[in-house]
Amino acid sequence: MGLTDIQGLSGFNTSRVTDMSFMFRGCINMSSLDVSEFDTGNVTDMNNMFSVCRKLENLSLLKWDTSKVTKLDDIFALCNSLDSLQMHTWNTSNVTSVNSMFYDCNKIEYLNLSSLDLEKVTDASSVADMFTGCSSLNRVYIPIHNSQNISLPGDAWYQPDGTVITVLPQNKDTSFLIEKGRVPGRNETDGGITWSIDGNGRLTVTGTGDLTGAERDYVNGKGVEAIPWNDYREQILSAEIDVKGMTNASYLFGGCENMVSIKMDGFETANITSMKGMFVGCSSLTSLDLSKFNTEKVTSMYSMFDGCSSLTSLDLSCFNTEKVTDMAGMFAGCYSLAELKLGSFKTGEVTDMFMMFVDCKSLTDLDLHHFHTGK
Repeated sequence: MGLTDIQGLSGFNTSRVTDMSFMFRGCINMSSLDVSEFDTGNVTDMNNMFSVCRKLENLSLLKWDTSKVTKLDDIFALCNSLDSLQMHTWNTSNVTSVNSMFYDCNKIEYLNLSSLDLEKVTDASSVADMFTGCSSLNRVYIPIHNSQNISLPGDAWYQPDGTVITVLPQNKDTSFLIEKGRVPGRNETDGGITWSIDGNGRLTVTGTGDLTGAERDYVNGKGVEAIPWNDYREQILSAEIDVKGMTNASYLFGGCENMVSIKMDGFETANITSMKGMFVGCSSLTSLDLSKFNTEKVTSMYSMFDGCSSLTSLDLSCFNTEKVTDMAGMFAGCYSLAELKLGSFKTGEVTDMFMMFVDCKSLTDLDLHHFHTGK
């Protein structure tokens, strides 16, 4: 087919559609396709939906409701240019077949299949050639409840505990990262920083100086430089940081949604100027001890605790905020926060407090009498 572009898909009403199989199959010249707003709540069949879209480079399908889908056979087969695929929010509890799902997707390097539930896939023919031809694939968050022998492409793969595997791990209730040719997250370096993640999900960070890049974001995407353990966030359950001389702590633990504790006794913060998004999205943290933080040089605390929905109390009475200019969204989404000690926060330089306490539903008392909002 000579089709290179489709206009108006955002206005498609697909709420009653039950079958999207073969919908875009063979659109070999189409390099982009925005179907992110498709209503897929009633769809049961997606087999071959994007197959042989040879020039298609990326797909964001995070908003899709796939709870009724049973067939995902060949859905991305022969998408030879596909290098970015976001589907880790899918509900796949009814899927029965994933045969050749990623067949010959030879450019894609990373797949997050943590939401792919294979419990109802009960025979080998339904998983045949799932990764056949995926020659560039080197990192996979595994599907859960897999009972079949699904071959991995290339040479030996490793689990976080160092176990060598050649097929997808079986009968796992939770997803974890596996890598080709190396143990995931072991003794990595970034500038003067060394970090590793052990088999128990403990992130250890040591060294001196900054991580590579002046600005980082925990969200994956083209043109976005991520923290080095960005691809391992789901497996991080705890962290210990012993770093000196860091100046930029932006998004340091951003998106570590399964992390329940952080030890920061050896973390020197005296030179840090940005704590933007430092703990954003750490939704499993129930407590934080920041009593040793030196924040006298910090200018940005934007979204610092945004999305820390399990925190019940937070004592920031030691914080020096004289130089801070941005506190927007600092405590946004801290649903469980019932006690917040701000001490004598100095806000004379702050120019942005937009949504600073939005959705702090458990806060019943907050003393802001010392806040200066002149700027």
